[in-house]
Amino acid sequence: MVDLVVVGGLGVDVRVRVPALPLPAADSHTVEPIELRIGNTGAGVALAATAVGLRVRVVDTLGADPRPSPPGPAGQTGPSVGSIL
Repeated sequence: MVDLVVVGGLGVDVRVRVPALPLPAADSHTVEPIELRIGNTGAGVALAATAVGLRVRVVDTLGADPRPSPPGPAGQTGPSVGSIL
């Protein structure tokens, strides 16, 4: 049984913290940590619905991008990834 099906709108956000903006002029800056988070509207809807107890499934397409590490801190719960059709 499913309470909500979210179609599309998944992505990965890359988040970095910097000491201040604007950054001083330089060829590069070292920042730590670089965090990967679930992003985009569909992902937000799925996470919010899961947080209030709904059983959620997500339908979206997969691109050819390299696969990043799983987003979110250890132990964070969210929609399950059951299978890819």
